[in-house]
Amino acid sequence: EQGTDLVEHLEASCDIGRAPGELACDFSSLDFGHLAEVWWYIPEEFQGNGMTVAKSRSLFAENGRREPRSALDARVDAAAAMLAGRTEQTIAVFAHADFFNTLLRRWFSPQDVKFKDYWMKNAEALTVTVASAADLTGRAPGVEDDTPNGVDEHRVTTAAEAAATPDKKICRASRGVQALKSELAVANPNLEAGDLRKMTSQVWKSLDAESRTRYMNAT
Repeated sequence: EQGTDLVEHLEASCDIGRAPGELACDFSSLDFGHLAEVWWYIPEEFQGNGMTVAKSRSLFAENGRREPRSALDARVDAAAAMLAGRTEQTIAVFAHADFFNTLLRRWFSPQDVKFKDYWMKNAEALTVTVASAADLTGRAPGVEDDTPNGVDEHRVTTAAEAAATPDKKICRASRGVQALKSELAVANPNLEAGDLRKMTSQVWKSLDAESRTRYMNAT
């Protein structure tokens, strides 16, 4: 099964998915018929307005849009609830680094402190145990406040989001990405803004856990 709740945190244009028709051509044994043409994150003001793949790419590649952290958290919690409703005893979940980092922090960190900020390696297989369905439903036990400083990021517009950033609690991952982006900007002064965002995302995803931690601890 394919679930749209399991997709990567959309922070750059390279995180955008592909149309169901394209996926069906490359993975003919799977059924993508249930997916919408744009099945990844769509900003609220564009929902129901005929969003296309081209428009989505323009938003994230040229206008600097990104999926708010609150939207990712909601997707992760929905995925946890979906897993809670399954009847199988053993379930394999394939997803992305940011998704698993958030899932482990929100739902498994109370049982194991290492999951408060755990970044899986590329193609890493990790086993976790869930005692009952109730452990993956309701309020995520690993989160003290879903709206830091009273700000619901999902309701902040693009312009306001940029202006409000200094007043909000920035997660360590976001701080790490920004540190890497600044470093790449200095090393590549001729890069356009969209290309810099793409390079930052690609390099970040290629880093091992130790390297990511170094950037996340940067001040």
